[in-house]
Amino acid sequence: MSNQSNELSFSSPFDQEENENQQENEFGSFISSGNEFIESNSHSPKQMKGFGNNSQNLSDDLNIPDFNPELELNENFDPLDENAPNQKRKKQPFWTLSYYEQYFDVETGDVLKNVILSCHPVKGVSLEKLDLFGPFWVTTTLIFLMGSLGNFSSYINSLKKQEEEVGDWEFDFRKITTASILLYSYVFVYPIAVHFIFKFVSKIEIKIFALICIFGYSLSAFLPASILFAVPSEKSKWLLLIFVSCVTMLAILSSLNNNYNTENSHKIQFYVLLGGIGVVHFIISILIKIWFFEGN
Repeated sequence: MSNQSNELSFSSPFDQEENENQQENEFGSFISSGNEFIESNSHSPKQMKGFGNNSQNLSDDLNIPDFNPELELNENFDPLDENAPNQKRKKQPFWTLSYYEQYFDVETGDVLKNVILSCHPVKGVSLEKLDLFGPFWVTTTLIFLMGSLGNFSSYINSLKKQEEEVGDWEFDFRKITTASILLYSYVFVYPIAVHFIFKFVSKIEIKIFALICIFGYSLSAFLPASILFAVPSEKSKWLLLIFVSCVTMLAILSSLNNNYNTENSHKIQFYVLLGGIGVVHFIISILIKIWFFEGN
């Protein structure tokens, strides 16, 4: 019995080598079949073969996005970056504060650039990047300057009148409220009317925020001028007013003409409306002088 069991358990080295070769061939065929499966589905990753005709796309089930070669996989990649390719920013309603955040995200250099261009009678304000911070800052600063310096001017005039005593003078808060109504209406309400007038008369659609930038920055020249308006000389005030009004008016007209004067059949209406805008701006300048820096 022992001899028979030894014969059954005995295997030659040739048999072992043959078994190993057979296992290697089976493993190689398994690998090759896997490679063929991958290659057959490499051109259409969403249509995976072998899952049946009634099965849904595997990528849709797993919510796998399409591969985008423009996205570089690196450690600095931020999936929440608004500037990333193929990533749309969710639009906010115009009545929410989030909608206006983009118009207050502005650098100081851009604001200073538009302040300088608002005094350039040929170039005018740049409309490459619209913002509301600059017009709001210029308008608000001018309101406080007109209120304070306007009262200072009236105080100087009261000292020059012999029949009045210094004690009769009082600070007039109505100058600040009047300046707020006048300038905020001119910068933030008046552009809405101009937008619709251009749209229906000259068939040119000018963005309201673009008009706010133009009219708001046009008041920049009145910031230093309001300080000089406080001088006692009435003739100097009027000369300064005419100069500042003409320069800023030309800057407004240049901004509109350079950006919106297109080749259409409504050029006459366009230039007539530009003339009306210039007249309104000159009237605002005169009201600033009369209401806040009255003469002797």
